[in-house]
Amino acid sequence: MKRIITFFTTVLLLVATACSANPNSEATQEIVNEYNNIEIIRWMSDRNIHRTFENLIESAELVVIGEFTEDATPTINYGYDLYFEKDVITNYWSTNTILIHEVLKGNIDTEKISVCQNYAVIEQESGKLGILTSSDLTPMNKGDQWIFFFGGDKEGSSYWLTGDYTGRYPIPNERLSEICTRVSAINSELQEWLFANSKLITSSEELETLIEKGEYIYFSSDGENSYHISSQEQWNQLYVILSEVEKYRSEINPLEFGVYENSSINLWLYSDILEYFSLS
Repeated sequence: MKRIITFFTTVLLLVATACSANPNSEATQEIVNEYNNIEIIRWMSDRNIHRTFENLIESAELVVIGEFTEDATPTINYGYDLYFEKDVITNYWSTNTILIHEVLKGNIDTEKISVCQNYAVIEQESGKLGILTSSDLTPMNKGDQWIFFFGGDKEGSSYWLTGDYTGRYPIPNERLSEICTRVSAINSELQEWLFANSKLITSSEELETLIEKGEYIYFSSDGENSYHISSQEQWNQLYVILSEVEKYRSEINPLEFGVYENSSINLWLYSDILEYFSLS
């Protein structure tokens, strides 16, 4: 497994989510370090991220189009730390209310529900405000409308998104709809190309052998399938297909998707959502 991860960082691996669609250069990614002039303070934690629509829709008990109706209310828990000899933050989240405009999956007997998200606006020792977050989602702002995928976890009566940033998406405008129509077409082209020009890798042993030989390998966006690309010419053909999707993604401001980085935008998944719910 270590070899695979190391190989992932080399120029011989191309991933469907296209963090670097060009095997010879890194794609330029927009990263937001401040939100409304407030510094973002990242608190790392394990998260369940959905790579495919099948995983997302299966984990979601409730899918709605809704609108935040309030300013978020933070909850911050403190505990005494023996090393620092002072109280430190041990847990945090923010709560808001959404007005449901449309239910896409599940049943709900109320127009408004309480929702939670893993972030809180805090005052730092410098006196400046900061957004403490273990999520790649931007804060919950009054008036913002999104497509929400809620899982079964609750904080009391409040709902949590399933899959962190893969559980909330923008309501498509004409531009996003056009992009996703094109991405769907590219995906069909990609599947046809893979069927005709690559070999599905069927075992971990085969994968490691190809890695040791320095062969070209393509991983699907869900990470479940890998393909052997046998020549530089084929590799370049694949690059042309995937670079189209990367071009669209690089032109999107991450805040439009409610995230801090372009790399958190999965246009393949978003296109599937719009198609499934007939939202485009």
